[in-house]
Amino acid sequence: MHDERVHLRREALTMLLYVSMTLLGALAVADADSSRGHVLGVVWGTTVGLALLHWVAFSLAARLADPDAHEDANRRQLLAQLSGAAVVALVGTVAVILLPVEHELQGTRYAVAGLVGTAAFGHARERGSGPARSLLIGIAALLLAVLAAAVEHALLH
Repeated sequence: MHDERVHLRREALTMLLYVSMTLLGALAVADADSSRGHVLGVVWGTTVGLALLHWVAFSLAARLADPDAHEDANRRQLLAQLSGAAVVALVGTVAVILLPVEHELQGTRYAVAGLVGTAAFGHARERGSGPARSLLIGIAALLLAVLAAAVEHALLH
C-alpha cells in the first residue's frame, strides 16, 4: 500500500509539473493586452485540454499494454494524474480572479511558476530534506520550469 501511495503521489506531481510548464509556455505567447476571459481561456484550455488528451492516451495505452490489468489501479493512477492538472487550473483561475485585468497575465505566470517551486519544496520537505535544501530544490524547480517555458516560447516564435 505504501508503494502505491508513493507511486500515485509521483504521478500527481508529474502531471502538475508537466501541465504547469506547458501552461507557462502558453501564457508566454498570450497577448499582454488580452481580456480577463482570454487569460482564463488559456488557463482552462491548456489544463483541461492536456488533461483530456492525457486521459485518452492513458486509457488507450493501459488497455493496449495490459488488457488484463486491474481497472481499479489504473483508475486510481488516472485520478492522481488528473488531480495534478486540476491544481494547476485552480491556481491559474485564482490568480486571474484576484488580480486586476492589467496584471493578471503576468501574475498568472508568477502563480504557476510559484506552484512548481512550492510543489518541489513541499515534496522535498516530506522526503526529509531540511528547510534550506528544500528551498534550493524549490528554486531550482521554479527556474527549470521557467527555462522550459522560455524554450517552448522560443520554439513557437
